[in-house]
Amino acid sequence: MGSKLDKIREEAQKLAIKGPVDRAVKAYEQLVAMEPAVLGHRQRLADLLLKAGRTDDARNEYEVIGKNFSGNGFYLKAIAIYTAQGSFSQ
Repeated sequence: MGSKLDKIREEAQKLAIKGPVDRAVKAYEQLVAMEPAVLGHRQRLADLLLKAGRTDDARNEYEVIGKNFSGNGFYLKAIAIYTAQGSFSQ
């Protein structure tokens, strides 16, 4: 599974840089499904979802990230995530 995961991770990173956004979103959705605890994948996915116009889906991902940060005592990081989330919800 390690090599498959590495391939998906590499492809997701390439797509996030060069696009298309929809394919990058799908690749990051796969990564999040395979490694749900890796917040970096979730944050990149949330950013890409936002870029793709999927605001509600992005908000859900940011919420998971923010709850994780605050639950683990990283309050400033949680505030940053919630602040970023609030900037597109209006």
